[in-house]
Amino acid sequence: MSKHHRKRPNKIALYAVRNMSEKVSATFAIIRDNWRPMLRLTAYVMVPISIVQGLGVNNLFASLFNDTAFPVWSAVVAGVFTLMGVSAITALMITLLQWHDLHDDGMAGVTLTALRQPLARAFVKCVPAWLLIAVVVVPGVMVTGAAFFFIPFLVLVFMAAILPLWLVSPVYVLEGCSFFTAVKRAFKLGYSAWGQLVGLAFIMWLTAFIMQNVVTIPWTVAGVSINTLGSEGSDYTWKVVMQIVFYVTTIVQCLFSYVGLGLFTIAFTLHYSSVASDTEQVNIEAEIENFENL
Repeated sequence: MSKHHRKRPNKIALYAVRNMSEKVSATFAIIRDNWRPMLRLTAYVMVPISIVQGLGVNNLFASLFNDTAFPVWSAVVAGVFTLMGVSAITALMITLLQWHDLHDDGMAGVTLTALRQPLARAFVKCVPAWLLIAVVVVPGVMVTGAAFFFIPFLVLVFMAAILPLWLVSPVYVLEGCSFFTAVKRAFKLGYSAWGQLVGLAFIMWLTAFIMQNVVTIPWTVAGVSINTLGSEGSDYTWKVVMQIVFYVTTIVQCLFSYVGLGLFTIAFTLHYSSVASDTEQVNIEAEIENFENL
């Protein structure tokens, strides 16, 4: 192996057998050591998406506040850019983990230009993975939600049962297999350590929830203010100011949602790589060959 690809002895390897607490520790250690480049690249990639997505979301809420016709076009824009957003942040985090594993300085030297090609390939693979999640989760939540009064915890049971779906993206991107093979492997590996996957998901959800509340409160206040100022007698200038504030907080809300999803992606990717290493002795040198030109 070339000097460029040698690993530091204390470096967090992508493929290593870990228990749940070690997966949590590795997730936060990677973020702690590399938060600056991760945050910078997340802003580069996700801010433009959040700006356009925020326009769609803003128009949806405007129709709700003003009791106007449902803006179908805005809903389409919000939906399309949400799919782009979740696919982009997932692809970015997985690609950054690959970069981190290959370079002595972790993510210190990473640039968007260097990541462009592998990120584009990962993004294309993450889109069908998230479409599959949407196809399964949306109707599933609707059905289990309708049965909430009969079986109160059915939604939680359903979400826990389909958690391996979130491993499709790491498997598909890292292993270079077909999409259907990635789906089968995601469920095989997911259910082989399902209890750890559920525990990991809960810890990441709790972390993301606490972080999200930082921006949810001002976003909610801005929305309530616009609704309160909806009467014709309200000052026009103040209404415009609050609409701008609401739009800006909507963009920030979208961005923080993607940052939270990034936490899940890192944790679930480390979970996948740990289970794969444990059950199938995945060879990291073979995986390195899939990450071309780095």
